[in-house]
Amino acid sequence: MGYTRDIFGIEYDASRRDRGDGHLLRWTVGGVAVLALLSFLSARGCARRVKIPDFKPPAAPAAPAAVPRNDPPPRATTATPPGRDVKVTERRRTDHAPATVPAAARMVERWLADSGGRPAQERTLLEKLLAAERSSSAMLALDTLERLRKSPAMADLDEPLARRIGALNMQRLMSGKPTPWTATVVSRRGDTPYRIAREHATTVAAVLKLNGLVSDAKLAPGTTLRVLEFTRAALVVHRRTKQADLMLNGKFFKRYYASTGATTKPGSILVTREAGPRTRFKELSITFAPADLDEIAMLLPPNSSIVVTDP
Repeated sequence: MGYTRDIFGIEYDASRRDRGDGHLLRWTVGGVAVLALLSFLSARGCARRVKIPDFKPPAAPAAPAAVPRNDPPPRATTATPPGRDVKVTERRRTDHAPATVPAAARMVERWLADSGGRPAQERTLLEKLLAAERSSSAMLALDTLERLRKSPAMADLDEPLARRIGALNMQRLMSGKPTPWTATVVSRRGDTPYRIAREHATTVAAVLKLNGLVSDAKLAPGTTLRVLEFTRAALVVHRRTKQADLMLNGKFFKRYYASTGATTKPGSILVTREAGPRTRFKELSITFAPADLDEIAMLLPPNSSIVVTDP
């Protein structure tokens, strides 16, 4: 304090107070500074001793195991050449139109497009024929074609109409189904294609062709066979137009192209077993394409005729 003993007793000493307060202030400030320094050093030491782990994000949950599937194997694909774009298209089919139009149907479409000047009945028949060709109905197409050939208004299309009838008739003949020109027989012991042809007044070539046989085939008893059976057969050769029409049972069957010579004279000649179609054609100077000649020789049995006409 700022008091002191003196001769007059205890007295107040102002100078001593100032000195004491100064020392006290300095000690206080120094103590606070020391405490602050010790706190700083202590905190730094603790930070060095305690290692804070680095932060790591939690790992993503594992994907569930794949369940095996019984998928069909992938389709084989064709490599696309470099530099070309790949376009995926979907082909749609409808019940009333096939994916590809037959050539015969396209031909009838052209006839129908040019039929503006024809009678209504002929246009109706052409529409009916087009529907038959698109649906591959051979019997309906044959009937319609024959009706069109009988119409004088369709005379300009007689050649393609006749060609189409012939193609459909051959297709029908070779289909294995019953036709007006075939019969079914059953072979007996010892039968051969030659014997079958002779007994049924047909050609050996026809027996082999219709039944898928070879010339030296052995026929087991009880074998069912198809044979040609005509009451009448004739090949009419038109010398001027170079056309040859095969008529079976008095009805047009198929048309061929024929070349005639100077010795080809109008008239009629009979085909026999000894002098078949090939022999007769040589005698008459009539030639055909090789495939047509083979077919005609198969279809013209003994007792059929070859007729040469001028028109």
